[in-house]
Amino acid sequence: MQSQMINGLVIGLMSVLLTACGGGAISTHVSNERIAEYSGKWQSDCINNPNTGVALIDTTYVSGTSYTTYIDEYATSDCSDISQYTTLIEGYLSFGDDVPYASSYCDNAIEVDLTIDAINEDGTELTSQEIKDYFDLPTNTLYDLMCTVNEELYTGDFTFYNGKSYANRPVSINHNNPLFGL
Repeated sequence: MQSQMINGLVIGLMSVLLTACGGGAISTHVSNERIAEYSGKWQSDCINNPNTGVALIDTTYVSGTSYTTYIDEYATSDCSDISQYTTLIEGYLSFGDDVPYASSYCDNAIEVDLTIDAINEDGTELTSQEIKDYFDLPTNTLYDLMCTVNEELYTGDFTFYNGKSYANRPVSINHNNPLFGL
């Protein structure tokens, strides 16, 4: 059973983590040093949605161009109890062009294609079509932006652009709910 909060949060947090350069041509000029800026373990604070009563913590591991994300859902608003439900998301990142205009806070914003290979919801693996349906995406790729500042990872602002296509990639960084380097 899919959590509606997780669906919305994943799109937002993956944006924080993942960005895509679509249109059929991801850049191949991104250096290993640039990719290394995003490698490591990243974790959100406890994110509480008072409308649904669901609180969660996102933990993402990035290694080169691969990622694994665990979204743990909690019954308490401060995430102090044991996780009641876990969603696992795996895939890969394709890094694109720098986007210096995306934020005055961080000057290293970059386009990233987030391709989702697998989703496992509390023991149940979703098919490729279920992944597309889960995120309401035409493909299993999310187009986003991301940047890092002081061991914090930020993704795109999906307020006006939903990341469901290259043309709808966010143009600015969301400074709320970053992931923190651990």
